[in-house]
Amino acid sequence: MIKQIKTLKQKRYSNLINYFFNKLFIVDNKFKNILISVVYVYINKNYSYSNIYISIYPNKYKNEIFNKIKNKKNYYKKKLSIFLKNKFIIPELNFSLSNKKIFN
Repeated sequence: MIKQIKTLKQKRYSNLINYFFNKLFIVDNKFKNILISVVYVYINKNYSYSNIYISIYPNKYKNEIFNKIKNKKNYYKKKLSIFLKNKFIIPELNFSLSNKKIFN
């Protein structure tokens, strides 16, 4: 089971990051005929770390695409800092594949 966000500020910040990555994976999608969506974003209390749970469809390319996303972590962090206009702390990004435990 994943950790739950406790404060309202954390929820807003995680929703902002969720919105950004969902939009980025649609607009900046280099993977043709592949659906990538952000299921959940966890932010720790001091906003320095985020865990982003993603879902990839179809499953036969899941590991390959997930590895490409993890390798582009610094690129995504730079894009996120531009999106947030350096008004917030830019957290360390950690991508994880979603599983059934998230939906329970």
